[in-house]
Amino acid sequence: MPKINIGFRRLYDAISCQLEGISKLKLSFPYSENMNVNVNIGPDPLFGISVVDSDKYIVLGKKTAVTNVQISRDVKKTKYPRNFFCEIYSWKEITINDSHYAEFKKSSTEGKSYVLSFVEKEEGIFKKAIDLIAGSIGVFCSNQFIKELINEDQVAFDKDYYAISFVSPYMEILPEVTLNSKGIESVKSFLSRVALVNDEAKKVGTIALRWVNKAWEERNTVDSFIAFFIAVEVLLLSLDIQPEASDFENFEEILRIVDSQTEGKKKTKLTSFLNLLKSRYNLSLVERFETLAKQAGLQDWENDVKAFKKFNQMRNRLYHGGSDEIRMAIKIAENQIVKLEDIVLKYLKYWILSELEKNNSGSLGLSS
Repeated sequence: MPKINIGFRRLYDAISCQLEGISKLKLSFPYSENMNVNVNIGPDPLFGISVVDSDKYIVLGKKTAVTNVQISRDVKKTKYPRNFFCEIYSWKEITINDSHYAEFKKSSTEGKSYVLSFVEKEEGIFKKAIDLIAGSIGVFCSNQFIKELINEDQVAFDKDYYAISFVSPYMEILPEVTLNSKGIESVKSFLSRVALVNDEAKKVGTIALRWVNKAWEERNTVDSFIAFFIAVEVLLLSLDIQPEASDFENFEEILRIVDSQTEGKKKTKLTSFLNLLKSRYNLSLVERFETLAKQAGLQDWENDVKAFKKFNQMRNRLYHGGSDEIRMAIKIAENQIVKLEDIVLKYLKYWILSELEKNNSGSLGLSS
């Protein structure tokens, strides 16, 4: 039965990079037992390039420009402004039957869809391999080799034929927003008063809102999720929320038991260890958020707490997950990103209004 290779490709613009003495560099090496990685640095990426000139946004009721789409295996035949690239693709070999291979050779829609469907099932694994190799190039060579991502593609290929997915750049749909006269006056008042909060509040607000801005700028949903979560994490860690007194009473009870039941070096060692734990004991992010939500008492706060617990699990998988379960977390993040954004903005707005009240700034004319 015929064998083909399936995998995932990223094409980067290696901005202002070059190779001394040679025009191109091609590397191929095993990544795992059944996966390989190829790196092509130079002017001729194996799978070519797709270039789309279009607006980033679709504004409802307005004309959106998609002026030009160019897909070519020969970069020189496109209008792309530069001609030196870093192409990285991870791949593995699979076997398909003769009829599907015949369709693949003909480049039929059915043949392409069939072979690329295998990539979909393992896309997360392929991407992880590229993340490691691309990051290593950035660390050990220069991040300019992988600074500008041009294309991400599912690929299937053998020595004679290939199929590649093409996805147009992400375009965000935006409604028209009109700030009425009342809103204009409220914004004038609000912004002038924000500038008068104390220095500590400014510091926290600056960092948290910088991450919110980063989340809005991100085109990648997972990166946007992480940025939104960091924003709320900055806020929660800044709040003076202490553990329940009963928690510390439990520490004291254990210390009394150690004092009465042990002696000598063992007693000293256990007492020192428990006092260290007591000094480091703090609330989790979930506990901090639940305390904030209860204090705020905003509409639907109980469901906000439930949702935040799920987001925190996703965050932990994204930060710390080394297994393929991370793919599940990413898929959930794509479905829930709007909800996370709503929660972050809801409680940041509450916190800002609270800081303004502390500053005796009066009524803002804005709902919390």
